[in-house]
Amino acid sequence: MWHSPQGVHAFLRGYYHHKSADWKQNRPFPLQGLTADELAKLPKYYVMDLDKGMAETVAEEIAILPGMEELFSLVRVAAWSASGSWDTIVIDCAPTGDTVRMLAVPEVLSFYFSRIFPIQRTVVRTVRPVAQRMTDMPIPTDDVFAAVQRVYKQMEGIGPLLQDPARSSIRIVLNPERMVINESQRLYTYLSLFGFPVDAIIANRVLPEAARSPYFDKWFALQAGHLAWARQAFDPLPFFEAPLFDREMVGADMLAEFGRKVFGDTDPAAVLHKDRPVELKKEGRGWALYLRLPFAEKDRIQVFAKGDELVVQVDNQRRHLMLPRTLAGRQVKSAVFADQRLRVGFGAKEES
Repeated sequence: MWHSPQGVHAFLRGYYHHKSADWKQNRPFPLQGLTADELAKLPKYYVMDLDKGMAETVAEEIAILPGMEELFSLVRVAAWSASGSWDTIVIDCAPTGDTVRMLAVPEVLSFYFSRIFPIQRTVVRTVRPVAQRMTDMPIPTDDVFAAVQRVYKQMEGIGPLLQDPARSSIRIVLNPERMVINESQRLYTYLSLFGFPVDAIIANRVLPEAARSPYFDKWFALQAGHLAWARQAFDPLPFFEAPLFDREMVGADMLAEFGRKVFGDTDPAAVLHKDRPVELKKEGRGWALYLRLPFAEKDRIQVFAKGDELVVQVDNQRRHLMLPRTLAGRQVKSAVFADQRLRVGFGAKEES
């Protein structure tokens, strides 16, 4: 371990990720006995390949550290979109935190490659010859930086595609339960912060009339109250209900039936609601940038200007908005949150 080629820090990071529940391939199962064939099924961090040590074993898993799966999911979406060989691309996303992190990747990478990457690459080039004589800690080669840049190039255009309400939309699926609805409201806020268009809400596992009985009467009343509250809260977004079926909806025929129950005569592949979360308007001698933040609260929002960026933060979600040339040289005069919209006012252009 001490002499692991990737360095002790990287070794430990990969080792603990490999053993954790965050690693998607970590699926425990019971062995059928203490035979050689059964023991060979044990994870490699318990029974390593004969020609590999722990450092080499862990090195194979470092490529799938947290966040990498989200990155490569978007790379695949970018490739499919560019191919044109599709009718509709559907992505089944993870819960709130993972979804926001995945969708924000293009914007985060854009910020990194425009601001940090050139400096970091230059610094590493400068210190690498000296560092290699003083320590055995691995220093990224220029090939590593080039590989990272190639991945970024593959994702160019995916951000604007996902943020274009004419071509993309997000549908929030929730269960008719108070905590789940609250979490869905936060998700809607964060998606709006990053400029992703939401075009519908789908309430899942709604009890059908066929299930009505004395045992479920209280559940029917609870669901009815939660559904009415959710409809009102998310208005004017289209609101659909997916009934709880008496079996698993597996296979094309069952999914087609499920789609008919949920959408009826509505085309599920169409964009059902168009709204731009971010708008720029000319107002008098100045300009105003409007950012829709549904369900946000004033004391959860922070706004500040930083060079040619406007930084907006809601809770722990922060977005760096690159200001257009129209706003270059203009000072932020005001920031007001009202009617679920943040208005940032910019004054007249400063004389140079």
